[in-house]
Amino acid sequence: MKEQLLGTGVLNWPRPERTTDRFGLVHLDGADGTILPLVPVETDRRGKLIAVILDLGRSFKRPQEVLPPELFRGRGKASPKVGDRIVLGVGTLFFEGNKVGLKPDDGRSTNWLKPRALARAHEQLVSLYFVETVKRGK
Repeated sequence: MKEQLLGTGVLNWPRPERTTDRFGLVHLDGADGTILPLVPVETDRRGKLIAVILDLGRSFKRPQEVLPPELFRGRGKASPKVGDRIVLGVGTLFFEGNKVGLKPDDGRSTNWLKPRALARAHEQLVSLYFVETVKRGK
């Protein structure tokens, strides 16, 4: 299966994703904190979002920190290592502006992406990939 690079930047998500507990969209920030544009790819395909850790961000230079979504679930998070490939979730690809997400097949309204995976990749410099897992018409 072909990996499609969507972009490289610091992984984050819009505040409403946390406050609604949906956790369905992520975006990549630049060094100045602005949201970076993503490479446009065809949507409505089922697959995985994968974050490949390129460099550790500030959240792991202070290991006592626990960041959402794990903070709100009472769990800490494991520190990633450079080179880790973190599967953020599986579902149908969609974009909202410069944000990308996966809608799950089971119709749930929360945790569209994996909270533990999001917490591991949060504020890390990553390359973000989409990998189609099911070809159309199958």
